[in-house]
Amino acid sequence: MKEAIHFSREDRLLWLGIFGFSGIFILIMSVFTTVPITHYMVRIIITIMMMFIPGYVTMKLFLDRMEFTEHKVLDRFIVPLIISAITVQPLYFLVTYLRTYGLNIDEDVINSDILAAIIAILVTASAFLIKFFRTGKATAQIQGRT
Repeated sequence: MKEAIHFSREDRLLWLGIFGFSGIFILIMSVFTTVPITHYMVRIIITIMMMFIPGYVTMKLFLDRMEFTEHKVLDRFIVPLIISAITVQPLYFLVTYLRTYGLNIDEDVINSDILAAIIAILVTASAFLIKFFRTGKATAQIQGRT
């Protein structure tokens, strides 16, 4: 499990770029708008948490050695976005739809940001659990053969 969470040079460049872009975006938006800076900080954190972290964790656990192009940093940016869009967005849509129309709960009762964070955490935890059980199963099979 420790090998799956190794941060390479490309990973550090990716996160440096994400944090740099986020900082510049927050700075520009806070200078040119009247909305408080905390509003944009929360929006950036929720966006990164919902649209990037679940896919990034899944990629690091299962697809870390795959290369799609010659630009590894670009691969490590695009693949997590696609994985997150495939896993988190449909779940968020279903929960929002069921909350509003199926359960007839007002949208103000449960904050959408909190709901998005819970779904992203559940998807990320699911990726860790799947990797943990697959690693444990493979280890048990190897130990059973010897």
